[in-house]
Amino acid sequence: MKLTSVKLFINIQSTSDVITNSSSEVFLCQNNTNLTLEQLKNFIEVYHATHDYKGSWEDWQKMTPEQRRNYDTSSGTGGFFEVTFFKDLPEDHWYRQCWLEVENKDNCLLVDTDWSHAATIDWLKENLNAIYFD
Repeated sequence: MKLTSVKLFINIQSTSDVITNSSSEVFLCQNNTNLTLEQLKNFIEVYHATHDYKGSWEDWQKMTPEQRRNYDTSSGTGGFFEVTFFKDLPEDHWYRQCWLEVENKDNCLLVDTDWSHAATIDWLKENLNAIYFD
């Protein structure tokens, strides 16, 4: 007997799981600041780096959920973080199709981050009206 096909079923949390990975979240961030797009990209990268949790597991366990949201951690082997210019994506890139309705995409950044980077995600949502790709 010859095997001709295989079906694989995978539970996913969101559409971004299909095009990134299960611990990754993707945000489109419009630059509504006085910074240039390059300066904003650098700021987000520094913000993420300065909120990376460096303490012990014991100290982490003692924190409340609210205190933990002030830090970025890594979900197991995840921890991926990347900020790119939306305008640099190829014309046929999947993300361009996802945000067709967004105007002035040349003034946007695409942030692909681990879901456990709570401090950075909260900052993006509160300060840049980040649009979550779901």
